[in-house]
Amino acid sequence: FVALVCICCLGLGAPIRVPGAEVTGLKPVSAGECAPDLRDYTFMWWAHGWRGAKVRCYQTGRYGLAMDTAAMRVLRFGTLDQVPGYEAAASLPNDVVLGLPEASLEITVHVGAKVYRCASGAYPRLIESGRFVQRSDVEGVVFKDEQGGTLAAEGRFELVAWPDRLAAQVDIKPHGALRQARASLRFRAGASTVTGESPPGDWPQGQIQTIDAVLFGPPGEPGPGEVAVTAQDLTTKAAVPVRYDPVGGWFRVAVPSLLPERTDVPQLDRLRVCAANPSASPQAVRLCFAKEDAVPGITGLVPMLRDTDGFPVGIPVQISKNWHRQAERRQRYEGPWLHAFSMLRLPARSQVELEFSLAYGFWGKVPLASHAQLCLVGWGVDQLWDQAAIGSWGESICYDPDVNLQRSMIDDVRPLMVRAMRSKDGKWSWTNNVGGGDFLVYHDEQGTKQFLSRMRTAYLSQGPNLTDVIYSGTSADGRIAATLRVSTPRSDDINRAYHRFRYDVLRPTKFSRLAFYQLGADRYNDHQFGKLACGNELGLTEEWPAPQGGLRYHRVGIACPGEVPWFSLHEAKSGDPEGGAWANRGLVIRSWKARLGGRDVPPTAACYGTDDGVPSANIELTPPPEVRELLPGDYIEGFVELVILPQFADDYYGPNENLRQSLGKQANTWQPVMRQAVGTHLRIAVDGGCLVQRYPPVVALADARDVEVRITGGL
Repeated sequence: FVALVCICCLGLGAPIRVPGAEVTGLKPVSAGECAPDLRDYTFMWWAHGWRGAKVRCYQTGRYGLAMDTAAMRVLRFGTLDQVPGYEAAASLPNDVVLGLPEASLEITVHVGAKVYRCASGAYPRLIESGRFVQRSDVEGVVFKDEQGGTLAAEGRFELVAWPDRLAAQVDIKPHGALRQARASLRFRAGASTVTGESPPGDWPQGQIQTIDAVLFGPPGEPGPGEVAVTAQDLTTKAAVPVRYDPVGGWFRVAVPSLLPERTDVPQLDRLRVCAANPSASPQAVRLCFAKEDAVPGITGLVPMLRDTDGFPVGIPVQISKNWHRQAERRQRYEGPWLHAFSMLRLPARSQVELEFSLAYGFWGKVPLASHAQLCLVGWGVDQLWDQAAIGSWGESICYDPDVNLQRSMIDDVRPLMVRAMRSKDGKWSWTNNVGGGDFLVYHDEQGTKQFLSRMRTAYLSQGPNLTDVIYSGTSADGRIAATLRVSTPRSDDINRAYHRFRYDVLRPTKFSRLAFYQLGADRYNDHQFGKLACGNELGLTEEWPAPQGGLRYHRVGIACPGEVPWFSLHEAKSGDPEGGAWANRGLVIRSWKARLGGRDVPPTAACYGTDDGVPSANIELTPPPEVRELLPGDYIEGFVELVILPQFADDYYGPNENLRQSLGKQANTWQPVMRQAVGTHLRIAVDGGCLVQRYPPVVALADARDVEVRITGGL
């Protein structure tokens, strides 16, 4: 630990002065030879949910830490040797971190003879979150002396976690001048102690004083002069600035903004990136590809690493971004910015050459799909918020895993390539928000809603063809475990999302209300529609007028027979008086397995009258009415498709003629939902492999032989 502290003396943002061309005699390696290993991942979550005690946990494949952000106390810290890979680790219990040894963090400020100790923190924020980097801070840090006096200063504490590295930074901004002041940080974990100090001196009013330290890291981590990273813009052939950040532990590559901000055509930033390790031991190379202030297409872009022939190499690139800013209040980490993080593990005396590509709008000729952590600093609440998009002209669907905004987990759903909001004929821009949805809605016997807690997020794929993200947690009372998997495919017709959910009952669970999935959430369903309909591959089963509000179930026990049961919410009424197209919504049940009350049950639905400022209705997937208690061993495993459909052919300006022609005949009815449900119920034959999933098709190879797949059907 002590050896690592010297890194902090290099100075924030020290430039790299070792050009890759000057590093000679190094062995060229492929991307596969310098890919991150199975332990190179990070998680950050609230142990007891956003509504519980503010214990924030961090876990990687190498270490874990728990911190009480209100008391500003580190509770636990230790190394981890026997943890699973990224996907499986998403479902680990809190004990993986809360069971580690006790640790401590002391932050003190000396002003003359007085000593002020860090006593509390007011406001925790999440800045960046993803596979490689977790960056968070606590604002409003308060320092008190032994008599209870408060230091006249504003404090902030920040942690930056990589899979193999953890760094802390403390900022102190005096309200008035402080004479003979200095600050120190001391982190104790087992027999090890890490310290950081500022030099003594006078602190002017309003001038931020900073101390930092690397709390955990690989032994003998090289300084920026030992690992070289260089970059070149492949369009202009100009060198791209690269500098080392000793707090973040990354090489920051400043991606230039040269492309015009057009979202209606494919655009691609391309940089050649060279990394060299002249040392005699393998080294981690942490990368941050950054755009600041001007980020074209920020609502939907996908960074990736490719080889020199243009083929993606499969090394993940984390997307963290922010476009929020308040004119009346400037904040640290406000938008706009994009930080695309990745990590290499370079063998000794080797070098690698890769291409960093940043795609906007399209991948090939089809609008790309993206799923990213969107920082809310500059907007408010400042916790985890995920945003998925098709193309680069606004949000398509958002996710709030901890329901920090007090609405629902599925938020801000918008139709694709229809007339823009607040516009009569606008294109390539944000469209109207037609409401949200939710996963597990569980009210206990007393009627108290049990939100999901211990929510971890695993970003398996962030685009550009098909996103794949897991959210995993347990109900606040610990009775039901939930694993939720969400995907958005690239598309040129409609906005669709694939939602998989698995709930496991851990203890006997009685409930006053229970829904496994909602299309239209209790607190996010703020527009009306005229009719509901249900059916399957054989056609329409029933259509009925949509009830309006009431905060009660209007219908329960709706049977869902057939291979592809579906529900349509149509004849939507526009909530945009200034113009812009509206949309209808549909739900398709692609697969279902459940055991409730100790017996296998088919899917069952209900219609609930919501009142989120506007009386409306939803469709829920629920237990059969006779099931009033869940038993240990019960489970629900479902796969549903959420479809957002233009109401009329004239609303849609995209290139898909099949969709346009179908809307000309089926506008504003239940038929477009049935078309999606039945038309994509594919017939697939596989030789030399195994069909894992019919839609979207997934095939597993039995061995290294050739595999033949024959697909019939589809839209």
